[in-house]
Amino acid sequence: MTDKGHQFDPDDFETVYFQTFEAILVYFCYYKIMIDVINPVAYYDEWADVFAKQASNEKANRFEYEKNMPSLLAMSESITGDVLDFGCGAGNFSVMFQRQDRVVDGCDPSNNLLGIARESHQAINFISCNSDGEVETDKTYDLIIAKLVFHYVVDLDIILSNLSSKIKEGGHLLFSVPHPDKTQRHFNSNIKEGMYVDEVGNFGLTLTMVHRTLDRLGTLFADSNLDIVEIVTVYDNEKPKRLNVLTRKL
Repeated sequence: MTDKGHQFDPDDFETVYFQTFEAILVYFCYYKIMIDVINPVAYYDEWADVFAKQASNEKANRFEYEKNMPSLLAMSESITGDVLDFGCGAGNFSVMFQRQDRVVDGCDPSNNLLGIARESHQAINFISCNSDGEVETDKTYDLIIAKLVFHYVVDLDIILSNLSSKIKEGGHLLFSVPHPDKTQRHFNSNIKEGMYVDEVGNFGLTLTMVHRTLDRLGTLFADSNLDIVEIVTVYDNEKPKRLNVLTRKL
């Protein structure tokens, strides 16, 4: 006796085959995106010259030069000693933290950006590091700056643990990220943490980034023995654009 409800149909097999192939292809593309998210260094290596030129263009980068950097400089004004600009890129902003009472180092996981930085700003010592926050130096620092770095990092707890180990007791970590009120627009609900795709710079390139609320950031920093001591919102056209936070190692 034949069960007509379960007869083999070649057309059904073909449909299932192509649906399965499509699912595998989608998964592969998603996995490729995740690789880029976890380790975007190759992305920055490929576009190093473009990023370096934009960073040095004060007109194209008006907000960073006129509003965000003055905020970061003011928040770190009282801190002297050894300073590390983590994720320094081409070093354009590292030089702005230089003073007679400071020794500034810079580091970046992108070898190509680091090469540009060494050629352009020879008064600063640029050292290698990886995207997990492991810095190739025995030094510890009074201040580590991470400007527009953490929103590219999926496992922020790992990078914070490594950076915290490079901060002197009582030293500080100062960071700047896209403001959560700005990144929240990528989601339909008020989530504490989530991934989104947005443009990098002003030339049409995109990367996947991570949205985190201030509460979520506070929890992650507390887990690495970093206490938040100052929070500044930087506005552009009366809208919050950057969240700048100064933390202190306990």
